[in-house]
Amino acid sequence: MGSSTIDYDALQRRAMKGIVREALERAIPSMPEGHFFQITFRTQHPEVRLPAHLIEEYPDAMMIRLRVDYWDLEVTDAYFAVGLLFRQQEARIQVPFEAVSRFEDPPSAFSLWLGARSEAPAEPSAKPVESGDAAMAPDGDSADVVSLDAFRRRQD
Repeated sequence: MGSSTIDYDALQRRAMKGIVREALERAIPSMPEGHFFQITFRTQHPEVRLPAHLIEEYPDAMMIRLRVDYWDLEVTDAYFAVGLLFRQQEARIQVPFEAVSRFEDPPSAFSLWLGARSEAPAEPSAKPVESGDAAMAPDGDSADVVSLDAFRRRQD
């Protein structure tokens, strides 16, 4: 009898992509009240479709926000496509789910890391853009980090 293994990492990534897909489908034709999505993806994935100036500006990774200012959201089994405004210029982008590395719905405190287990959670560097745009560097929103050491009981 041959040995077989179950690739749980692959199963988990496929399930998480399904969550992203279904969440995006619920944002057609408009975002559900109280939600917005931040999606980080690798711009160098061969099936990503972006205008050349965005690939040049974001050579590794890019984060987009879907709030209310998007249009023509299309979701398939393999990718999503959407119209967005980048520095006052309209553009349609197409992102395969294979390129998505992070999906967040901040108002719901929901976040998925879709990278491989061996990858570090830090995203590749990307230049920040002006606020108010649909695109930003993957670390565009910074959170305050609070040390819990001051609240811990000391064990002397």
